[in-house]
Amino acid sequence: MSFSEVIVAFIIGVLVLKPEDLKSLIRNFYQLKRYLTDLGNQIFIPLQEELEDLEEKMLEDSDEINFYLEKIANLNQKYEGDYSLEKIKQHYYDILKNSLKS
Repeated sequence: MSFSEVIVAFIIGVLVLKPEDLKSLIRNFYQLKRYLTDLGNQIFIPLQEELEDLEEKMLEDSDEINFYLEKIANLNQKYEGDYSLEKIKQHYYDILKNSLKS
């Protein structure tokens, strides 16, 4: 519903409804608005918290990936492959094992 349609509906409501009915309608409208706002908060706040937790976890993983890639580079080695934390860690440990064998 566009803003102009809302204005037309409001004007018709003012002309047709009694003042008592209009007060009741406005009160019900604000109660509905408050209910919908509360409902939205109940839905979106937990989702926002979950997204923040995921973002924090991704940043931690990214820092750890960079840490291991730097360690690999400091050993004059390269890493090619999937950029998952577990695979990079495994590659780093494989390099360490091979360097200890030598």
